[in-house]
Amino acid sequence: MISIVGIKLLETNKNINGATVEVTKVMYSEPRRIGEIRVHIKIPDDNFTEKEKQILINAAHACPVAKSLHTDIKQEIKIEFV
Repeated sequence: MISIVGIKLLETNKNINGATVEVTKVMYSEPRRIGEIRVHIKIPDDNFTEKEKQILINAAHACPVAKSLHTDIKQEIKIEFV
């Protein structure tokens, strides 16, 4: 997701230096498998406009890896501009 956001930023003069990502997997027991993936992205607010923020949020949600996960896996994606 962060790579896709970075690629989208190539269209601007801004960057996401200092961004952090925390990923948590939640295991289910029956059957034993990954049931949830929680992704929390924090992007330094480099004076992004609301439109630019929405473009970056949309880019993260269009991540091809996330779209490749099985539909049974719940994905919780949180993006903050800090």
